[in-house]
Amino acid sequence: ALLSNNIGASFIDSGIGKYVTNNIYCNLTLVGQSFDQGVFGIVTPLEWNYAQALDIEILALRKSGILDTLQRKWFQSQNCPVSSTSTSTAMDIPSMGGLFIVFAVIIALSLLLFAWKRGIKYRLYSVPCCNKFLVKMNHSVTKRSSKPSEPAEKNQVSPHELRRF
Repeated sequence: ALLSNNIGASFIDSGIGKYVTNNIYCNLTLVGQSFDQGVFGIVTPLEWNYAQALDIEILALRKSGILDTLQRKWFQSQNCPVSSTSTSTAMDIPSMGGLFIVFAVIIALSLLLFAWKRGIKYRLYSVPCCNKFLVKMNHSVTKRSSKPSEPAEKNQVSPHELRRF
């Protein structure tokens, strides 16, 4: 999936990842720190008769250096051809400057949008045609009263209350 560009990254065990990138898929690269290189497990049956003997043999292989030799042979050897035309992927100063310009433009647009959203409702109330509309609404809109006998003049909405609406 990585080679066919279906996905861009993958998680893999560090030992298998080192072997695969050094010997099979030479155009792939390992990036980042390994999670844990020191713990490997061997699955055995519960109360297996040879469990203690296996532990002793693994410790003996570690003390004699055979495990280190196997690690160098399988995980640190590289069978892929070394490319002499490797290019640096570091970003240069002009491309970093371009990133800062894009960042500055985005911030400026965000501030303009914020100012526009905050100021638009106050500007609408200062336009003369909108004020006439609000005055007409003021005369036609009345509050609902819990007492049906109250006169309508006492229940009219003030222009200040309409602006909140």
